[in-house]
Amino acid sequence: MRMDRFIDASFRSVMRLICLTAACVVFSGGLIASLAHADEYPIMAGDELKVDFFDRPPEGAETASLYKRNDLSGNYPVSSGGMITLPILGSLTVEDLTLEDVSKKLQDLSDSVSDDGLVVRTNFGARPPVYVKGKVVAPGAYRYLPNMNVAQLVALASGYSRDAEASTKLPAMTARLDLSENEAKLTTLIVRKARLEALYDDHEKITMPEELISLVGTERAQVLLDKEQAVHTRALTLWREGQALHRTRIEIADANARAFAEVVDVADEQEQAAQARFEKWDAVYQPKYFSVSPKANTARTRDANTYFEIRRKNSEARAQLQKALSEYSAAKSSLAESRITRLNDLSRQIDEITDQIQTTSTLLQKAEGTLRVLKVDDGRQGKKDTGSRVTIQRIADGQAQMIKADEATRVRPGDIIEVAL
Repeated sequence: MRMDRFIDASFRSVMRLICLTAACVVFSGGLIASLAHADEYPIMAGDELKVDFFDRPPEGAETASLYKRNDLSGNYPVSSGGMITLPILGSLTVEDLTLEDVSKKLQDLSDSVSDDGLVVRTNFGARPPVYVKGKVVAPGAYRYLPNMNVAQLVALASGYSRDAEASTKLPAMTARLDLSENEAKLTTLIVRKARLEALYDDHEKITMPEELISLVGTERAQVLLDKEQAVHTRALTLWREGQALHRTRIEIADANARAFAEVVDVADEQEQAAQARFEKWDAVYQPKYFSVSPKANTARTRDANTYFEIRRKNSEARAQLQKALSEYSAAKSSLAESRITRLNDLSRQIDEITDQIQTTSTLLQKAEGTLRVLKVDDGRQGKKDTGSRVTIQRIADGQAQMIKADEATRVRPGDIIEVAL
């Protein structure tokens, strides 16, 4: 890697570098990453939003995590009117918005409580459950999972009651739940690993993972990758701005060192000339001459004082030159160390996610194997049961709607699914 010429900016530039680095940790570590895995359905009444606010780190901060605004951060339920109410900031209408939209609105509102603005992270704390009733083995409320369809919900309820054997009810329900949860977790891990690999290679674009396409299909994979790309672009921009400040610091340190080197060169010439004038007195005149010539003695003393004063200033200039060279060396080392540290950190995160992907894949295969042994459908293909009738009761615009559905129909948070045979 070719090293640029190195430098030090003023104290203000160095502090700004620390702030940018801390913000980059927050974002590359996942502060906005949660938005990339947000649910496809917008915010609705009954949701609970988990909102975290962070001050932009002040000068001298070592980590952004120390500056979380606990007076603003928290879990905020969405009221029946589609609003959340936050301390200091007041109420905000969030119904039908995405998590990213809410984060942007809160970012704008935060200008009223912070001169430098706040970093905002928004995620779902909880979503309304989905309900299934009728001819299923285990009717009740189930936690909503992104992209859930009727077949998966029926699977979580241990299938249709007419063909469920008592000996397979609990194992089938457990295996189907494991299947759904591990599939969602595996999708998240694959997308995140692709983003970290793009950061490690310093690539502008995230490469589409083939395993993501095989898991969720081309269309869904592209949607997930587009959301992750926004996170990646921001993190890469912050990193490059930080590197630019490092290089500026190196250039300033180099300029300082060159300037002091020129001062030392001039001082050396002056010192040599003054020394020659002083030593010439003793070389040309005998010591006794000074005792009989007060004028010559005064001139010799003056040249001696001039020589020693120039020598003192030259020594000070050399000390300043050494300090400038040390700052230049420190700036170069800081740039190299920041790059090495970043690559090591990204490599560690990629290795950890790779291990998690392998573990999750194993659990997913285990759940699939269990369902094959039990000879029940995994619910992922939306295979129709021609002997069943499915109706979804859904609240939209304050009105209850009755929707005819089949096993491939997607469900939304708060839906009530009724199964008749």
